[in-house]
Amino acid sequence: NKKKLNEWDGLAEISEKIKGHVTLTKKNRDPCCSTFTAYLYVFDEDIRDDEIRVIGKAKHEFSFEHQNKISFDGDQSKVEYTKYTYSNGDRGKRYAGYLVLIEDEKGKIICVKGSRPLYENKASQIRKAKKGSLLDNLDRE
Repeated sequence: NKKKLNEWDGLAEISEKIKGHVTLTKKNRDPCCSTFTAYLYVFDEDIRDDEIRVIGKAKHEFSFEHQNKISFDGDQSKVEYTKYTYSNGDRGKRYAGYLVLIEDEKGKIICVKGSRPLYENKASQIRKAKKGSLLDNLDRE
């Protein structure tokens, strides 16, 4: 949901609202009565220095015991930036993607899906991240 807040000659203030929706589907036919935990992480990126930050985190426990499809939503997050028409001086934050990961009852990550390979490769570090964490700092947290 992108919205221009203000527009002047040569620049525009833009605000985006991001709300993740996740649908998980059981693919195999074997009965399953285990409980799983799904996590949704939403990221923004600083336009000038490429720092990626966790801006949203949602957790949902579920089981496929009585259904083959589960859906849940994350909280709404907002990013704002200023776009300059006449130069490359854009400033602020922009939406930078998502990561969904699934854990089994023992806490082992069994499935990941992200909008960038970087997120999938860092899933175990991202799993520990708090809202506001910078991706580059996760190895040190």
